[in-house]
Amino acid sequence: MVGQKASVAASDKQAPQTYKDAEALLKIQDEVHRLVEVNNSVTEEIHRAVTVKGTPAASRHPQFPPGQPLSGIDQTAYLTVT
Repeated sequence: MVGQKASVAASDKQAPQTYKDAEALLKIQDEVHRLVEVNNSVTEEIHRAVTVKGTPAASRHPQFPPGQPLSGIDQTAYLTVT
């Protein structure tokens, strides 16, 4: 019986820290998700900028035709966490 009480006391003591750890992980996950979204947006903007017809950059990157999605990138691999 004494062992059970000690085990319960230790578990009760650890529960708040476990909750704080889980809460911190969720905040980190949210921040990573936000950064991935920003990165994707900036990458798309750069792609549009370097593939505008008539620009020197477009002629250097013929594998990325203007207005076409980036080839070779599996866009289904991006996770959307809601």
